[in-house]
Amino acid sequence: MNTRTTLVCGLATLVVLTSLAMSQRPLHAVQQRSAGAEEATDTRERIRLAPAERDAVLAEMRTMLQSLSGIVHGLVAGDLVMVEEAARTSSMRAAIDPQLQKKLPPHFLQLGRRVHTRFDQLADAIKTGATKDDVLKRLAALTGYCVACHAAYRLEETR
Repeated sequence: MNTRTTLVCGLATLVVLTSLAMSQRPLHAVQQRSAGAEEATDTRERIRLAPAERDAVLAEMRTMLQSLSGIVHGLVAGDLVMVEEAARTSSMRAAIDPQLQKKLPPHFLQLGRRVHTRFDQLADAIKTGATKDDVLKRLAALTGYCVACHAAYRLEETR
């Protein structure tokens, strides 16, 4: 396997793992376990939100996942315009409602700002002539924030 194929396969794996994380179920919970056992082993900080608020946060995450998919597809196709457009979709302008932000932990918000900023920086770098290798390095850094956030937090609905 050449380097490019390895990188693309790695990115595809990242997209799948991010999808699993977004389902709010840890990987070990994919196996059949009781709800109590899952609760006991999931040590991530709980963020409790009203159903509509939780849906809004998850919708933003799905937008970022769609951006990541668009970036990977653009890289595979050699279409940096597609990569730039996909990155812009999750720029700082895509951040969630300020009222909802008041209910979220500061570190969660910090990770969110960083990932949105990285999408902006990725799009800007492409506009100024970034190479595919530079885009891949930036993409790796960007997705690190996704992984950190999903490792630290889980969303729950208030009842």
